Amino acid sequence: MSLHESGPCGTFVGVYDGHGGPETSRFINDHLFQHLKRFTSEQQSMSADVIRKAFQATEEGFLSVVTRQWPMKPQIAAVGSCCLVGVVCGGFLYIANLGDSRAVLGRAVKATGEVLAIQLSSEHNACIESVRQELHSLHPDDSNIVVLKHNIWRVKGLIHVIILLHKYLIVVLLVGIHVLWHLLPFYFHLLLFDNIISFL
Repeated sequence: MSLHESGPCGTFVGVYDGHGGPETSRFINDHLFQHLKRFTSEQQSMSADVIRKAFQATEEGFLSVVTRQWPMKPQIAAVGSCCLVGVVCGGFLYIANLGDSRAVLGRAVKATGEVLAIQLSSEHNACIESVRQELHSLHPDDSNIVVLKHNIWRVKGLIHVIILLHKYLIVVLLVGIHVLWHLLPFYFHLLLFDNIISFL
């Protein structure tokens, strides 16, 4: 799923790639932008904190849905979604990446006509050693938290993406550069950020 909204104060682009079912990506599509508008209005500006709060409110809302639906539909707990968001506002490009995602900024080189790719985010999945170590440290009593299955590291033997609070929010100041968006495949459950990186 994707959402693109544009207005006098900025542009919002969101891409949500569900796994295990469409419920999470649909929920994100229906709620994330609304939360973002509310928090932006309350704080009278766009910021990394506003985006973080919008993601947190969206996650809490979906967890509430899972709690309500669990008795009748326990499989709801196994669905998730990647979430890659871009917000252009006040001369800044905010990139919020939750999951095994990658946002790339393209910059045109006038002399050669080439487009250089500047990676703005990192993927997060169980194939990365540091991610596996972090999962083991967060779940020391679960020897099957990460399992090598068919030559692919998987969380609980099911999916190769991670489910932990370890994401990035990136702020990029736009200074007269040509922007191209390249959104690569991503697969992850909606979760929160814990790092902010700023590029000037």
